[in-house]
Amino acid sequence: MRKNVTQLCMFAMSLLVAIATSQTIANAATIDKTTVIIRANTTFLWDKTASATKYGWLPELDFRVNGPIPSGSLVSFEMTTPDGRSWVSADCETTRKDSGEILKVEGCGRDLKKERYTSALGVYGLKINLKNELQGNNQNLFTGKFKVGKVFYGDVTQDKDNYRWYVDYDWALPIAEIYADAIEESHGGPREREAQPLVATFWFRGEATNCVAYLFYNGNEIANTETTTQGTVNGEQGVSLFEKPGYTQAWVKNRYTFSRVLVVNKEKYGSHSDVFRMDKNPGEYQIKVLRKGKLVRSAKFTIDANGRIVDPGVSRQNELGTQRITLFATVTGDEDGRKPDLEAWKAMAFFGEPLKGFGN
Repeated sequence: MRKNVTQLCMFAMSLLVAIATSQTIANAATIDKTTVIIRANTTFLWDKTASATKYGWLPELDFRVNGPIPSGSLVSFEMTTPDGRSWVSADCETTRKDSGEILKVEGCGRDLKKERYTSALGVYGLKINLKNELQGNNQNLFTGKFKVGKVFYGDVTQDKDNYRWYVDYDWALPIAEIYADAIEESHGGPREREAQPLVATFWFRGEATNCVAYLFYNGNEIANTETTTQGTVNGEQGVSLFEKPGYTQAWVKNRYTFSRVLVVNKEKYGSHSDVFRMDKNPGEYQIKVLRKGKLVRSAKFTIDANGRIVDPGVSRQNELGTQRITLFATVTGDEDGRKPDLEAWKAMAFFGEPLKGFGN
């Protein structure tokens, strides 16, 4: 009898430990992988010995961390070179955040010393960590890899080594997102929006101010972003590195808001009675994007019988750390006059492994 009681107690204790562990993991900080931006900032130094300018690059990072982030925490990153050697590391400005709050990290690494630059091309390694010496914790938030290339920028007769380095974002081109714009800023801080319009995002290479989105329901156009009365277009993220005559090296993520198409409407008095209600119209939807009149993107999704967007589960399966729904976008045509690598996402999407559940 005593043996059975002991075994029962041990089982109960192990169950409590397991529950506590799962709660700790659930309440741990995470990276929103969709917000990680790595910039290759070209730098140069005068080499007295060679009497020549030496060129290379140093990293600068933007990303968001989902709280909680306890007091005394420090977010940092470290990188390795293509041959696996430790290269640079930098501490990022960190402030305390409660669960549900977000830490926005911008420009981390911009103060790295020029002497640390490298000119190597290839696939680099990245880790983002969260350390708290008050609690004795050192958490790895993100581990990934990214590809670095370069383009000649100077005059070969005057400065044959004048290149510009860049982080390759071709992996992002087939990735789209959709979500309801649920949060708005007010004098009292962020609050839930009662009328929540549909928002979609797409990545492009090169100049993307001329990319217009059109929304279709059961094959019929119901909205577009041609004019601000119907919708708006904003640049959400960008890796605009440099420009020269006839060449722009950039990747841009555009955010399209269909102002007159509501995913959810919680208004009591129905002041948006003349808009299209997605929650009242289940079925298949499609977004198409034209660039200078040519079709360049297409993505499909469905509203179920309960008025909700059907989530294929890509964001959840891959632990992307975002509430947005990730979709596969068909890419057609070239990208601002250049042929992109449309297979890059299979190895480099969000600087990690191939995406689960993603593809046409």
